[in-house]
Amino acid sequence: MPDDKIRNILYFKPWIEERGASCRLGKRRVNCVLSVDHIEPGRWAALYAQQTPKGVAVVELSDYFPTFGDAWEALEDPFSPVEPPRLFQDWVKEQNLTDR
Repeated sequence: MPDDKIRNILYFKPWIEERGASCRLGKRRVNCVLSVDHIEPGRWAALYAQQTPKGVAVVELSDYFPTFGDAWEALEDPFSPVEPPRLFQDWVKEQNLTDR
């Protein structure tokens, strides 16, 4: 799916899964974990996407994690540090998590 077609979280989920992420739909957001071996070998990133009136907002957790399970646990922890939310159309131009 082209990047410019991501208008809601139901489109975001298959888009990021095509790029190697494992995602779960929650009540108000899509939680995703993906390997960042190309950035830090053996590490995992966690992020979530939420629907906003302006479009899909992507929020990355601030840290990378040593295991897939640790990344999922961090997503479930409301106190995990996060980066500021960014609208998908801005985030996708600057992110490197899905680069391979």
